[in-house]
Amino acid sequence: MKAFLLPALFLMLTLTGCAGERTPSPEASSDTLGYAPESDSVVYVDVRRLDEYEEGHVASAIHIPVEELEARLAELDPYRNNTLAIYCRSGKRAAVADSILQSNGFAFTRNAGGLDSLRALGVPIEEAL
Repeated sequence: MKAFLLPALFLMLTLTGCAGERTPSPEASSDTLGYAPESDSVVYVDVRRLDEYEEGHVASAIHIPVEELEARLAELDPYRNNTLAIYCRSGKRAAVADSILQSNGFAFTRNAGGLDSLRALGVPIEEAL
């Protein structure tokens, strides 16, 4: 019985982990991303690990891993009046980062989902060489 449960659990986790990148995230659509009232520009914040960022990222993104976000909030202060579109691989770390930013007074934040979702929407991506 145990020999069956472990492979079944592994298969289930593998399939559900991959499913998040196949379709664009609804949060990332141009209709729902929205803009801050004081600005017409979106600032992308990549909250993935450095190795993930180096594999490819939004062309103008600011890179701050979610694990470092609270210690590096001052780096985002110049963008408080911009909409911060936060993304990661699947949107999960972006949701954590979104919550951290909102609890620290950043009013215009959006979970933009995963990089593949942004790529599918036509956001310019810098790929690794």
